Amino acid sequence: MLSLSTIAEKVFRSAGATPSVRRYAGAGRSRLVGDWTTSNLSANQEIKDDLKTLRARSRQLARDNDYFIGWLRKMEIYVIGLFGLKLQVDAKKNTGDKKDSLNKKVEDAWALWCRKENCDVTGQRSFRDIEALALRTLLVDGEFLIRKTIDAYGPRLQMLDVDWLNEDYNDPKLPNGNRIVMSVELDKYDKPVAYHFTHPKWSAANYVGITPIVPPAQLHLRVPAAEIIHRFIPERIGQVRGVPSAHGSMMTLNQLDGFDEAELIGARVGASNMAFISPPAEADGGVASEDPLDTEVSPGQILELPAGYTVHEFTPQKPLDTSWSKRMLRKAAGSLGIDYSDFANDLESVNFSSIRAGTINSRDGYRMMQQWIATNLCQDVYSWWLMMSTSVVTAGQIQQVLYPKWRGRGFDWVDPVKDVQANTMACDRGFKTLSQVHYEAGEDFEDVILQLKYEQDFIEANGVKLQSPSEQAQMQLEQQQMQQDQADAAAKATAATAGKK
Repeated sequence: MLSLSTIAEKVFRSAGATPSVRRYAGAGRSRLVGDWTTSNLSANQEIKDDLKTLRARSRQLARDNDYFIGWLRKMEIYVIGLFGLKLQVDAKKNTGDKKDSLNKKVEDAWALWCRKENCDVTGQRSFRDIEALALRTLLVDGEFLIRKTIDAYGPRLQMLDVDWLNEDYNDPKLPNGNRIVMSVELDKYDKPVAYHFTHPKWSAANYVGITPIVPPAQLHLRVPAAEIIHRFIPERIGQVRGVPSAHGSMMTLNQLDGFDEAELIGARVGASNMAFISPPAEADGGVASEDPLDTEVSPGQILELPAGYTVHEFTPQKPLDTSWSKRMLRKAAGSLGIDYSDFANDLESVNFSSIRAGTINSRDGYRMMQQWIATNLCQDVYSWWLMMSTSVVTAGQIQQVLYPKWRGRGFDWVDPVKDVQANTMACDRGFKTLSQVHYEAGEDFEDVILQLKYEQDFIEANGVKLQSPSEQAQMQLEQQQMQQDQADAAAKATAATAGKK
């Protein structure tokens, strides 16, 4: 028995219809996409040949492009903040109560190690500074590289330029069965097992001031992956090296830079109000005047030209930058993941609703980056430091304090009154907890409660009485009720007196 679809197909064919193959419109071929060149390479094949150029151009933007420099500074402010990501150890007893003394001991020891003289091999960067530089390097270079070292003073970090990993050093088959992709040695599961450092071109062996990471007699120095923190944000499966964050916007920013430069020069030329002067032509065998002509002018100056000279005014076209710059900046801001008005410092056409929506959306991105830094840098360094700092905790306590919480900086309310009221209602209805509210503000609930208790005890110990807004409102209600009662009593007394008369 024929199905309805088979019968319909025969009818269409008998009517002269030809079957068509359904395909993706995005893969269609026509003159409209004739200039859309594509390639289907692996992630590492695409990165290998272009990474040096991408990194060099990204570094140039970080040096010279105003918008890109501002974006990097804002990312440090929004993601790392004033104090960096805070450690909160959460060791608990079997009963569920927290081990406050152990938690405080570890947190105090970590805070001491995070000082610049303890955590950095150069003694110049605190751990907060390392976080900020790692973030900046991640955004500019696409990856950051840190070596974990142990010296006479304990565990320390050595930040390295990713140029020490040569993209051209590749080996498909090592004697141990591994392979090297862009100086990263991988096992059969593509897990990094070692890194091979090579002297960059800018770091010749006789260059003064360069630390000889690679011994002079060696071309490459193999360092186990356990000693290296090499992190990037992967965009494809199998990716071994990271690419700069501005790879999608660097052409736009570069072209915009050239446009701004041309506009600036045009504005300067227009403001100069220059002129051309033509000397008199020789006529009837006469000779033109050879007296020098002063061509310098100043405001308010009146010049007298020799006879025969002609002045031609030069009035260049004024710069006409309408919406083109905004359109380019919107493209760049969208690629970099930041709100346009914040990226371009343009509040001209925004209102409260639009800037609130853009700010909230951007803050979600900053919180994601905070979590990424906490997982890929802070936690890795903390776990290694904890294992190396045997005097801080015992072997039996390590597991209890190994996985702490990391608190990123919070953000001020966009509309303080409404946001506080919303949080109050959410807590009252059970949609939120006080811990969540404090976490969103970048604060620790327990620290806040302890601080409040300290302040209350201190106020009471000094004999000071402060009234909360609710207490003040209650007192006002009581006073109003007292005044009403007095008025009612007076009215009754007046009425009683009038009745006796």
